[in-house]
Amino acid sequence: MINFLKKIKTFGFGNDPSSHWLWQRITAVLMILIFVWLLFVFQNLLNNFQENFYIWIKNPLNLILFIILIILVMHHSLLGILNIFEDYIHSIKIKRISSIFVKFISLILISISVFSVWHIAH
Repeated sequence: MINFLKKIKTFGFGNDPSSHWLWQRITAVLMILIFVWLLFVFQNLLNNFQENFYIWIKNPLNLILFIILIILVMHHSLLGILNIFEDYIHSIKIKRISSIFVKFISLILISISVFSVWHIAH
């Protein structure tokens, strides 16, 4: 159980490949659940989507779930890109620099996305 908790707390960024694998699966399952929820919700918003979306996003539950979806998609994508780096870049120095760069860009994109959605809602 303690080993499982250690894998969870690294968010997939640890040196243990099973942690990376576990977080890739966790984010995939959570994204599927939120995407299914969004499909049902967005069916009601199709008429006059822009105005209905503004009303919809002002609901705190919708706002939180939408922000969680953004974070999950970016984290899942980042883990996938890091996995590609691990498999196909053989130089440790280039791999490290590329990983840091992609993590930084991912953090910036998450921040901008969350700020934008938050700004729309408030």
